[in-house]
Amino acid sequence: MRRDEKILLAVFVLLLTLWIVGGAIGINATTTAMVGVAAMLARGHWGGRHS
Repeated sequence: MRRDEKILLAVFVLLLTLWIVGGAIGINATTTAMVGVAAMLARGHWGGRHS
């Protein structure tokens, strides 16, 4: 697995975890989604595949 794929997997796991336990810790689904968008934009993964 390449470095970018590992980072993407880590972001996905973080978002899934926040979505599951968000209600118990006071984070709603919208905040979780915004964290995901921000993480993807910060890493440059939003625009599609990079070679």
